Amino acid sequence: MSPTAPTRRRTAGSTALVLVLTLALLADATACDRSSTAESPDPVDPAATGLAPATHGCLPASESSASTAGPYAVGRAEVTFVDASRPTAAKPNRHLESRTDRTMPTVILYPVSTADPNGLPAAGAPAADGVFPRIIASHGVTSTGAAIAALVEPWVRAGYIVAAPSFPLGSGPGADISDLPNQLGDVNFVVASMRKLADAPTQLLVGHLAPGCLALAGHSLGAATTLEATFRVDLPRQRRAGGHRDVGGARSHPRRLIR
Repeated sequence: MSPTAPTRRRTAGSTALVLVLTLALLADATACDRSSTAESPDPVDPAATGLAPATHGCLPASESSASTAGPYAVGRAEVTFVDASRPTAAKPNRHLESRTDRTMPTVILYPVSTADPNGLPAAGAPAADGVFPRIIASHGVTSTGAAIAALVEPWVRAGYIVAAPSFPLGSGPGADISDLPNQLGDVNFVVASMRKLADAPTQLLVGHLAPGCLALAGHSLGAATTLEATFRVDLPRQRRAGGHRDVGGARSHPRRLIR
């Protein structure tokens, strides 16, 4: 991701949005890890729109040109991932009772070729042809998946699929940072759930996730979640990161970072 890519204009008194985008390749048998041979990221032309398609990176050279034919429109789907293997603690101050699972409402944004690239996200629109890298975007404390999803639409227009979960105790009014250790497992569960979602024949994203192409991103507490989830080798199905970048500005382009 280039620091020279266009960023949202900041007004006086506004809070700077800082995202950490961290590469973390899945340990799939079909993964195509090319990080050892990848070149340094090319600078992005500041005069460009910032929405150039992801023509480099982890996609194999033989991949169809449809996978890099952006800029794309944005499709939107909402799913709820439930991890029945881990509980959620009670929060009496928020009037939340304990649960036997971890429930994560998740906004999924994906490239679409049948709508206006400059338009609003199209709910349920068919995905564009091709396969695309994935980004799991983690929100900050008291925020939600829907809030951070709205900030990273430029990534989707550039040819990435973004999943933005709402963490059980880290989202909404009154949330605090105490549940951070459990959010690491939440991210890992969303990664696995996205893979299963794309394998279901009735789902919008079947056949559209690029194997082995995964990045994690986060804002504020979500950035801490991202770094912890990336470098924790004890989390299942996840390798150590191939690299990471600290990036200022939600409109920064993840071009060639996922490789």
